[in-house]
Amino acid sequence: MYKPVWFLVAVALLGYGCQTSPEEEHTHGEGGHEHGAEALSYTVWTDSLELFVEFPPLIVGQLSSFAAHFTRLEDYKPVTEGSVTVSLLQEDKGIRQKVDAPSSPGIFNPALQPKQAGQAQLIFELNAPGMQERIIIDSLQVYASTEEAVENAPEQEEGEVTFLKEQAWKVKFQVQEAQKRDIHEVIKTSGQIMPVPGEERVINARTSGNVTFAGSQIVVGKPVQNGERLFNIQSAGFTENNLGTRLQQARAEFERAQADYERAQALVEDQIISRKNFQQIKASFEVAQANYNNLTQNYGSQGQQIQSPIRGFIKNILVEEGAYVNSGAPLATISQDQRLMIKGEVSQKYFQKLPQIRSANFKTTYQDQVHDLDSFNGKLLSYGKSAGGEAHYLPVYFELDNQGNLLSGSFLELYLKTQTLENVLVIPKSALMEDYGTYYVYEQISGESFSKREVLLGADDGLQVQVLEGLAPGAMIVTQGAYQVKMASMSSSVPAHGHSH
Repeated sequence: MYKPVWFLVAVALLGYGCQTSPEEEHTHGEGGHEHGAEALSYTVWTDSLELFVEFPPLIVGQLSSFAAHFTRLEDYKPVTEGSVTVSLLQEDKGIRQKVDAPSSPGIFNPALQPKQAGQAQLIFELNAPGMQERIIIDSLQVYASTEEAVENAPEQEEGEVTFLKEQAWKVKFQVQEAQKRDIHEVIKTSGQIMPVPGEERVINARTSGNVTFAGSQIVVGKPVQNGERLFNIQSAGFTENNLGTRLQQARAEFERAQADYERAQALVEDQIISRKNFQQIKASFEVAQANYNNLTQNYGSQGQQIQSPIRGFIKNILVEEGAYVNSGAPLATISQDQRLMIKGEVSQKYFQKLPQIRSANFKTTYQDQVHDLDSFNGKLLSYGKSAGGEAHYLPVYFELDNQGNLLSGSFLELYLKTQTLENVLVIPKSALMEDYGTYYVYEQISGESFSKREVLLGADDGLQVQVLEGLAPGAMIVTQGAYQVKMASMSSSVPAHGHSH
């Protein structure tokens, strides 16, 4: 992107040859000669930089000092290091001056004293860490006298709101070019984040007794490993379902069945007992062995040990410590949450549009930003094709990765993307301001000058919004910090254009 304002401004991709003698180079402070003519200002945007420069008209023999404001577009903060060279090129002759550092953060103050009248190119070269830019302002007039400069002063377009660079640099601020692009029509609805089937396991009691927690850190949200002990169930002292008593009985039964089986092995070889009787004895032994092994599995001095069957985290705890539970009672839920599901509820009036749904944007109740489902590796699973009972809504299901910032069970706003509107004027939704149902944005007319533009809106996908009226493609609009510009417009004291730095 490269955007000129007021005059023909362009980025020069090729260098120029300009011989400069030592006496043509100047080194000045911030001060400059006041000509009595209104200051000029230009704003230029490149892909990574904004240059806003103010200076008196260029007059032969008179010194013009420049207040060149350099702003990084990636974070809209001032360039605080580096050097700037300003050059004035007329035909095959030129003068230049270099300043090795900003006079204040973001502001460089080189100065030039033109030697002849006529058309010229004004060239700014920034050499800063990680950034090199060369910007040309074409068709700039150098005047022969102050009177000529005053008489031929070009009209400068200004907005109704002044918001200084020093103000913008101190807040979260951003501008962006309004461009034509594709946007989806959407169905706005609500939804809920749910676990994917198979991603959760319920832990059940394997015996009856009193529950104790395996440590003080058994709380909701705790990460757990596969096989990690979470609970103990103790039944000592109970006359019924006493695991200790059952274990002794099972051990005695197992030992008796084992002895019978070993004896039967010798008898069947000597054909003292039939093969059928041997198989019955063997079966009784295997049942007794399985029952004994089942009771002894994870049994310790503190009772029956209950372990996590998967790696994940404790989603909820369904029992209080010390409570008595029956065998099979649910104790806790362990969730992996590597994948989640979003269930949306869609009114039946959109039934014909459901086959057009391909993806969605969503906004949770505990986050400010709107998310794109595609950035979560999301996909459409299915949508309802029939309505039953008293249901007035049709379900739509999506699956997505849990990147660690989504809460299973929480509710959200859902923007279901349907058909695509191609090549329409679109701006970020964050640029919008509203007063009593009327929407507007702030357009940056120049570096420190803004105008309020009422807009008529179309499709809204939660991230971007279509502009039907009120804004032209290529307009630079405030996408972050519009509220601060609004506050500046309400201030009783408005800074004058061409302020001193």
